[in-house]
Amino acid sequence: LLLQKTVHPFYLFQLISVALWLEEAYVTYALAILAMSIFSIAYEVYTQVTNANQMQALVAYIVLVQEQVVAADMVVLVGECLADESSLTGEGV
Repeated sequence: LLLQKTVHPFYLFQLISVALWLEEAYVTYALAILAMSIFSIAYEVYTQVTNANQMQALVAYIVLVQEQVVAADMVVLVGECLADESSLTGEGV
């Protein structure tokens, strides 16, 4: 995940820019941009991992009972599904 964020085109551009600024002796500016980029990548990874853990915690405790009505966007992997599509098509039941 960290590598995936690091090779994003925006951060690659930032790294190339930092290298050029260091070459041109803009050390303070280059280090400030580098620090902000590192903080931004770390924050994105932390947020994504935290959100994934929270989603997993929600799913871990939900047990559906057979014949239970569920309102959600989902894909049925195994079994059958009965859906009332009248609200989508406008037809009477």
